[in-house]
Amino acid sequence: MVGLGAAIDVAAGVLFLVPGWVRRAGALQFAISAVYLVSLSVVAPALWFDPFGALLKIVPLMGATLVVMAFQEKR
Repeated sequence: MVGLGAAIDVAAGVLFLVPGWVRRAGALQFAISAVYLVSLSVVAPALWFDPFGALLKIVPLMGATLVVMAFQEKR
């Protein structure tokens, strides 16, 4: 399951670099991040209290993804 999730995440990241795919790949990355946040919040809520933890750094990255998507020109 972890390997599949990592492969999907890497594929979305590569597609995010392709000019015509930024919005679609960004939406996929945002959805993956949201699922990751919700899943880990249920399974391991203590991760929110780790200042260098996996959950805290995802929130600003989700915002950055939305900003990049917003500034991408429509094709």
